[in-house]
Amino acid sequence: MLPFFKNKNSRAVRRKGKETSISSDDLLVDTKPIAKRKNGPVSTKLSIHPSWKLQDEEKYVYQFMSNDLPEMKPHQISMAGIEIQKAKKEAQVMAFVRNSLPNDIGLPKMGVYLLDKEENQLGHRIFDLSRLGRMPAESDRPWLFSFREADLNVKIDDLPTSDWALAFDLIKPEEKHTIEFHPEWKEKLIKPHQKKLKEYVEKNPPAKHQISFTGLQADYQENGDLQVMLLVHNGTSKDLVIKELPIRIVDGRGEVVAEAGFKLDDFPISAHRSKPWSFSFSKQVQKKENADLTGWKATAVPKADDVAEQEDE
Repeated sequence: MLPFFKNKNSRAVRRKGKETSISSDDLLVDTKPIAKRKNGPVSTKLSIHPSWKLQDEEKYVYQFMSNDLPEMKPHQISMAGIEIQKAKKEAQVMAFVRNSLPNDIGLPKMGVYLLDKEENQLGHRIFDLSRLGRMPAESDRPWLFSFREADLNVKIDDLPTSDWALAFDLIKPEEKHTIEFHPEWKEKLIKPHQKKLKEYVEKNPPAKHQISFTGLQADYQENGDLQVMLLVHNGTSKDLVIKELPIRIVDGRGEVVAEAGFKLDDFPISAHRSKPWSFSFSKQVQKKENADLTGWKATAVPKADDVAEQEDE
């Protein structure tokens, strides 16, 4: 296991995150019919995933924190934050997932929010929670949630160390499309522009089951290159790493203005996410010079023989 509690004794360890709960009726949980519904408060017991190989000291620490968890209302699922560890390219968030039902359950693939103490969204990522395995009745199970830079709305170093929380996103992953930013873009774009792009993407979801583009801006540079800013949409249900993008620019009359295949240095884009990026078409790959770009759009092409250099700003 990750050394979350390295060099700490059980009495020094306390959960640093808050707890959020929802009714089991709001989640598409895989559960057996409940024979007898409870009405009073429920105490949960520690359950370690069978694949976790823990040292005795680690087990003792988890047991200590489990014993300290508050009682739950009946028929709820909750997440109780334990600790955030900040790595170079991701934040590793440990939390107890808790089940107060009198039956074992399985959780679906769904989104999870990382929130600050005012419940502002610090990050969001879709997790396959079926990997938690079957959670026993009235149990709490520690689990690790990794948020990448692209999943976060703030820099990793700016994440709080206490009073944060994880919360379930009740919108089905396949129904919700939103934006994600490369870390460099997140630094360069001011917050209002980020917000406008996010609102635009969520109000105008792209076609499903494919990669597509939306043109944002196109300008000719002094050297004659055509620079375009696009939203690259991943309408599939899988996280992708794109290494090459063949792109065609057409004008309002449908005539090809430029076409090229762009080599990318590992361009990750999460499922149901759109990412803004800039591409520069040199004169050599332009079909029309100084074209009228009114009503232009970008489309994918099966193959482009010419390769243009991509810009990341």
